[in-house]
Amino acid sequence: MTLTASGSVQNTDGTGFTASFYIDGKVHSYVGTFAQGETVPAFSSIDAKMDYSGITILHGDKSFTGYIGPDTLSLSIAGSTAVSGSLSDSISVSIQVNGTGEWSK
Repeated sequence: MTLTASGSVQNTDGTGFTASFYIDGKVHSYVGTFAQGETVPAFSSIDAKMDYSGITILHGDKSFTGYIGPDTLSLSIAGSTAVSGSLSDSISVSIQVNGTGEWSK
């Protein structure tokens, strides 16, 4: 069974991002760091959605892969979790990204 949560994804410094989703009245956040050498222009998505298989997978360190830009983002986080959304402002290119991050609540 796939569950869906709404939230946002923010990147301001080019080296990583924070994805925050509201589940059962609590904020679950994934803070990701892009692999060394990867930089991404500032972006945000206020209409992000997350598809996940269960609340128990939203913990600990997890790797991610995906792309950002020019108008959307799509990230796959290890543990059967997918994050997608429209960018609030377009960026000039589509960038493939990967790295690691950690879930917290």
